[in-house]
Amino acid sequence: MFDSLPLHIAPSCLAIMASRNIWPLVIPPKATPLLQVLDTHAFSSFKQELRNQYDSMRGQRRGDISMISFLQCLRDAVDLALVNRDWRRAFDDNGFAPNQANMSQHVLRAVQFDAHVPSCAPTLEDVEKCCPRKSGIASKMLWKRFVLRERVTITSSRVATVSAHAPPEVR
Repeated sequence: MFDSLPLHIAPSCLAIMASRNIWPLVIPPKATPLLQVLDTHAFSSFKQELRNQYDSMRGQRRGDISMISFLQCLRDAVDLALVNRDWRRAFDDNGFAPNQANMSQHVLRAVQFDAHVPSCAPTLEDVEKCCPRKSGIASKMLWKRFVLRERVTITSSRVATVSAHAPPEVR
């Protein structure tokens, strides 16, 4: 999961992800503060925990602390705020649970809808909304992952069908 910074959705980056079977989840432009879990659930709690650790260490040392002591504060803050944490609720709050079942009211108000997002493959138009303008190549590469996944569906009678979303060059 990452924002739509052109570097993240560059064809070379997407190709490497595809080669390692990594499915990119792109946060649409201007939606990072609303949907990116690190922005919504991690950074502020990490900063607060680092302040707590630093203040505690300064109190123990009665003044300034060494770089080693600060690094210990940093390590402890990472462990408490980031590592030893159940992240499921954060992803649910931001709408990444199946059918957006537990999406927070804050996110629902911001995106201005209360219907669930379908769990089928997105259209090219949907994917393009996640990419900065004029990045057609990247959006088509992202979309192609969905098309290829659904391209061949083997039914119980072993008949292959092609997704209706597939462009002519993929069919």
